[in-house]
Amino acid sequence: LHKNNVKLSIIGDMSRFSNKLQEKIAAAESLTAENTGLRLNIAANYGGRWDIGYAAQQLAKQVQAGELSADDIDEHSLAKHISLN
Repeated sequence: LHKNNVKLSIIGDMSRFSNKLQEKIAAAESLTAENTGLRLNIAANYGGRWDIGYAAQQLAKQVQAGELSADDIDEHSLAKHISLN
């Protein structure tokens, strides 16, 4: 993939995968992160409800850290944390 300038993105709940596989996924994504050719998205252990829940958790963490006000949460701030954005 890297030789062909392909950017790899794996989306989904990786927590069910072995640590070794998670490390390999992270390494492959990191290696191809700056590639500008095609983008290959692989949905592994992914679901729309999971994605919305994950995005909501990320926003909640920002609110807890004082980085974001709950009043500032809207569809745009949620969309920033959706996997395919």
